Amino acid sequence: RKNGWLYDPRFDVFMRYDEKRGIWSRQGYSKDFKHEIQFTLCNLSLPGGYSNNLINDVCGLLEGHLAHSDWNDDASLLAFRNGVLELDSGNFLEHNRSNYITWGLDFDYNPQVLPGPIVDWLSRTQYGDDDRVQVLRAWLRACLVGRGNELQRFLEVIGPGGRGKSTYANLCCAMVGAGNYASTSLNQLEQSRFELSSIKDKRLTLINDSERYGGSAQTFKALTGGDSLRYEEKLKAIGEPFVYTGMVMVAANEPIQTTDNTSGLARRRLTIEFNRKLYDKSSEAKDMIKIDKGRISGNWKDYLPGLVNWVLEMDEKSMRRYLLDTTEMVPALRRVRNNILLSSNNLIEWLQSEVVLSANSVSAVGKKVPAAKDSNTRYYNTHTQLYPSYCEHCDSTGSKPVGQKRFVNLLQDCCKNQLGLDGVNVFNKAGRTFFKGIAIRASDQAYMDLPTILPEGKDQ
Repeated sequence: RKNGWLYDPRFDVFMRYDEKRGIWSRQGYSKDFKHEIQFTLCNLSLPGGYSNNLINDVCGLLEGHLAHSDWNDDASLLAFRNGVLELDSGNFLEHNRSNYITWGLDFDYNPQVLPGPIVDWLSRTQYGDDDRVQVLRAWLRACLVGRGNELQRFLEVIGPGGRGKSTYANLCCAMVGAGNYASTSLNQLEQSRFELSSIKDKRLTLINDSERYGGSAQTFKALTGGDSLRYEEKLKAIGEPFVYTGMVMVAANEPIQTTDNTSGLARRRLTIEFNRKLYDKSSEAKDMIKIDKGRISGNWKDYLPGLVNWVLEMDEKSMRRYLLDTTEMVPALRRVRNNILLSSNNLIEWLQSEVVLSANSVSAVGKKVPAAKDSNTRYYNTHTQLYPSYCEHCDSTGSKPVGQKRFVNLLQDCCKNQLGLDGVNVFNKAGRTFFKGIAIRASDQAYMDLPTILPEGKDQ
């Protein structure tokens, strides 16, 4: 303790106090503490010398003596290099190791510094729409205060190359600091059993190249949903389950594609488009902010303290409203949300293309039965029953249909939880399943001119 070391028994790791930053951080390498013990024993000039067994025994004994598990996760305290800011009161305090803060920013706090050109750049990427800029601002604030397990939202920034999405992602990472974020891919997150060990104590997790992944997203859902996660480190016993409190951000050219069609993923998704061309020529592009091997560089490096000031000017209530009630606060993002639903969920795509709302209509779910060879459809009852119509649509569009039993549950989830269609209900009669409130458009000429389920064009 005298030399600034403590041991966290929950995660089996030694923590060291950084006098310059005022925070407790994990040992940089697995044998840092062991090397310090070795150095101390060497200076003692023991008559019989020392062995590796003695070093290991001393380390094991000190684990109990230095054990400490009460770390400060208070989101209202934000550590800078020159002190600690109380976000609720605005008071700025001196560093104290008894605060037990485990993360902090890599620059000094100066309330007089301005964000420079960063805000104007954000506005430019969003076509001057201030409400969309406020969503980006709210996300930056969430990265500082954490509470990802409460917000249960992940930000998805999508758009063609050279439109600024990587710059914004780098800005988020540079603001929280090089050692406070993790970078991974959906494939690595879902397939590697060791990946969560590098994420668990980070303020931000950045996921790249996610549009290429088309598998399950169970770990991703747990990471963004405040669920307990099991993690494992190499050469160590399985660690104690933890709840990830940081934020998760996805940067990709296209929306992420998974096999999950439920509302569990859709309701956590917050998508912002970066599709405005910022430069006429590629040679005009500049390195605004960049992180390489833990070093932050670029034209905006010195504006990071000012960016934090601008971000913290937004209060907690406004942050939560922009992140949780996004389509109400920013009507322009309703179109983006609808497009994401259509491109990522083949049930909603089918509903939009082949189904209409009709309060008094009752439609049977039906079965997928191949039609006769001379039929103009692949399956019987394609124009009257829901499941054959859905399978026909999937075959025509090259997507994979779900099984009939799962179709019923997913369709109910899509209507109720993702689209908010409270007038659509499911019931069983004589061993058959029916939906009331929807009908196949082609089943009746009267349905042909009815509007689509999701608004299109100027109605969005």
